Amino acid sequence: MKPLLFLGLLAAVGSAGLAFMVRTSLKETRLQKDDLNRKTLAIHNTVVNTSNPALTALYDQHTETHKNAKNEEISAKTERTEATSAKDQTTEVKRKTDDTLAKKQQIQAEIARLSGGVGTPEEIAASIETLKKENDAKVQEIEQVGKELEIAKRAADENDQQLVLLRKVQEARTKAISLSSRTGTVGAVNAELGFAIVNFGKNQGVTTDSRLLVKRGTQFIGKLRVAQVNANQTVADIVSGSITRGFAIQPGDEVVFENNN
Repeated sequence: MKPLLFLGLLAAVGSAGLAFMVRTSLKETRLQKDDLNRKTLAIHNTVVNTSNPALTALYDQHTETHKNAKNEEISAKTERTEATSAKDQTTEVKRKTDDTLAKKQQIQAEIARLSGGVGTPEEIAASIETLKKENDAKVQEIEQVGKELEIAKRAADENDQQLVLLRKVQEARTKAISLSSRTGTVGAVNAELGFAIVNFGKNQGVTTDSRLLVKRGTQFIGKLRVAQVNANQTVADIVSGSITRGFAIQPGDEVVFENNN
């Protein structure tokens, strides 16, 4: 048993040693290869720079072209980016324009809805202008009617005044007709004091403003001025200068209202 364990241990140590030697050899080989590559590149550069200037220039041109190609690629990318940005701006402007047109159409549709679909804003404005002119014409017509109404009102007022005057005349005429049937007689006379007593009064329409006439048949005798009025009797003064020459007021003479003569 122990010899086998020893042999296994020896084999493991040998494998580890072999692996270490292999790794060391590979590392040295890689280092030698890298050094050889550096030397080869240095020799190549020396040969190119000293023995073939045209090749060097061509190499530089290739390098510059490669650099320019990279710059052009960057520039192209920039231009594509700017073009994309401009396209995006154009798209945004178009979107805003479309939004504005859509909003306008929406407003027009709302106007049409509110106005009952009578037409476009221009047609509505024209209709409003027409209605305004018609309204102005109606206002002028109303003003003219108002003037005519004022004239008619003045005429009516004048007619009312005439009507009032005619009514008064009619009332006076009616009163005169009524009073014409109301007569009295002289009951007593005091020639010295100049008054007479008549047998009708307030009940027969006599007032303090009444003017009385004294007649004998168809003969005018004189005038009386009311001094006192009772219900059925009146005391009146004889109007001086009204007595007809050759006559005198006597009891029994007829007394009537002056406007009934």
